[in-house]
Amino acid sequence: MLPTYREIATRQPYQDTIQKFWILDHGFNPVSSSPQCAIPNGCCTLALISGNGVSLTFAEKPIHLAAGIYLSGQITQKVSIVMKPYSKAIMVQLKPWVPSMMTNAPINWFTNDVVSLELVNSPLYQTMANLKGVDETIVIDQVYDAFAGSLHPNTDTHFIQWTFNHLQKGLINQETIADLVRRSGYSQRRMEQLFRRLIGPTAKEMQRILQLRQVVSDLHHREQITTLGELAYRHGYYDQAHFTRAYQRVLGELPSAFRSQNYLLPVTPHFDFLQL
Repeated sequence: MLPTYREIATRQPYQDTIQKFWILDHGFNPVSSSPQCAIPNGCCTLALISGNGVSLTFAEKPIHLAAGIYLSGQITQKVSIVMKPYSKAIMVQLKPWVPSMMTNAPINWFTNDVVSLELVNSPLYQTMANLKGVDETIVIDQVYDAFAGSLHPNTDTHFIQWTFNHLQKGLINQETIADLVRRSGYSQRRMEQLFRRLIGPTAKEMQRILQLRQVVSDLHHREQITTLGELAYRHGYYDQAHFTRAYQRVLGELPSAFRSQNYLLPVTPHFDFLQL
């Protein structure tokens, strides 16, 4: 049995911090859900969990999240998600530069992991501690209110935002990280330092994740492709073998084994960090 999946679009003026809200509702089911997988997409997640909780598997590492508020860092491999009986998860999908606006802790501490929000931003946690309800329309309004005075951008986070916007554009133009470095005015070493501290994975790793995420969108809408070779060429891989290795590294299976029902995928194929 699968949980009910819903998405709610972000209101202005929060679209530069929140990509969207997505909800996994298993509140009326007396047994655990069948596992489904989330795929890396460049975003991080603030999870508000109620009921009996959620079980995750990160790269074969099991984690159980009881009712509470959690922050997930960047993920670099697919994550299996099982909803426990009578549970619900309201997920706030954060733009990749937002966690560094919420905490002074290095974000790479929780790459491929989840931490209690209380550990990284106690004041925000205290503000949101009463948001453990199950009505997402009410909770989302309260999230907006809590975010209003709790995020603190600076020069570094503005640079990360600029970088992700250009990483996304670069996928279309097949630009390299070296191209991005030249236009940024930063040295490659400085960019790597910022990404390690504020994002976790490097800019090159994030580019690969965004590239693969667009591939998955095409696989989900199979009428747009004819062969895996064509898919590899369309998305800038050297050849089909290069594409297959990159795919297996993140999803742990061959591209030919992809089945949409095994994954939590966006309702619409649109996905980017560009400002709307």
